[in-house]
Amino acid sequence: MGLGAALIFQPFWRVSLKWGFAITLVCTVLEIVTAHMQTEPSRS
Repeated sequence: MGLGAALIFQPFWRVSLKWGFAITLVCTVLEIVTAHMQTEPSRS
């Protein structure tokens, strides 16, 4: 996620905003998905 933020704010590469946003978005989605995964089956 830090790489995505760094790409968003660097002024030298023209498409860095697009790539930075995409990387940050993918990292955010992965963080949400992995946070909701169960580590062991629930005993109902």
